[in-house]
Amino acid sequence: IPVWKQQQSFTAIPSSTRFSKQDSDDDVDVQVYDNVFSPVACKVIHCLAVEHSFWVNSETSIFLRPPWNTRPLTPLEHVMDSALTALNDSSKLVEYWSREEYMNIDAHVDIDEERLEEEGCLAVPLASHVLYLEVNATIRGPTCVFPSKRTGWDFETYETDKPTVDLVVVPAVQGRILRFPGSAMHAVPCPPDRWLMTDEEERQVREAERAEQGDDDEEEFFDDFDEGGEEEDDDEGEEEDDEDDEDDDIERSVLLFNTWPDDGPAPLGAKNVGCSDSLGGARDEEHLVREWEEDYGVDAELIRCNPTSDWYEKLLTEGATTPEEEESSQIRVNLMGDQNRRVFPDSTARLCGPVQELRGSLG
Repeated sequence: IPVWKQQQSFTAIPSSTRFSKQDSDDDVDVQVYDNVFSPVACKVIHCLAVEHSFWVNSETSIFLRPPWNTRPLTPLEHVMDSALTALNDSSKLVEYWSREEYMNIDAHVDIDEERLEEEGCLAVPLASHVLYLEVNATIRGPTCVFPSKRTGWDFETYETDKPTVDLVVVPAVQGRILRFPGSAMHAVPCPPDRWLMTDEEERQVREAERAEQGDDDEEEFFDDFDEGGEEEDDDEGEEEDDEDDEDDDIERSVLLFNTWPDDGPAPLGAKNVGCSDSLGGARDEEHLVREWEEDYGVDAELIRCNPTSDWYEKLLTEGATTPEEEESSQIRVNLMGDQNRRVFPDSTARLCGPVQELRGSLG
């Protein structure tokens, strides 16, 4: 992942730098570990994440980790707690959500959006995490992190004496976990060469995405109704066919979770989902916990992360070329949100650097 130079004063570096496991009290560096969860565990976690997302209508949820929890953790929450414990993260509060579609996500920070709207302040997590659960073999789907771009593109430069800004490109790999500073800007360009498109190509892609989103919303509205306006019953044979095709439909399934400061308020709008609510209705809590223990073991031990001795740390490495060795070209990093959120006057940041190497890193 190449080193870049912003047209104002910035240079981005390749997909590598050192990083090591740190206590959560220290500043979080970019960390990448493979084989954190087994392939079987990833498939189960994917199903749990999809189910949870359905019941909370794709909104974010929060939970308090033991020993501060006031209710039993769900199996999905035990999964995250196990990874955070292995990472020596002692944070109490965790925010989480999931995504199973490979889609474009412009550069942003996971701020408390409701707090920005209501109070005008940018509240950010301590650490952000991406757990890659299922990845289509044809998709590289990297997450791109700008470790020195904190809170917003121009809010502050983390290392003010350094003329470069690091760009870390992390491909999606099943069982991999990515951890980075919660205040660091990050993105998922889709298609992967999106930042290398011309402005006109970008405009056309945006228009196509808006049109597709409109079609998806209409299809979702009418999916459960037949031509006469009556709700359709699912056919058992169709259900079996759907199950057979399910794996083929998965593009890039990820579980996303942030830890928040112990001494700060919880993100506004995030739901502290109880055991009953997580399965869509009031049910006996003790009964649910017994069911979970039968399916996943006590404290979901059957799907918790692998021992850290089985993890593989992926060290970040410098790009093969420098801007001086390859002719520099311009790229465009799209920024999410309005000016108050992105902390930048324009919706794009213009960078220049060795484009061919970046293209190879993005896939």
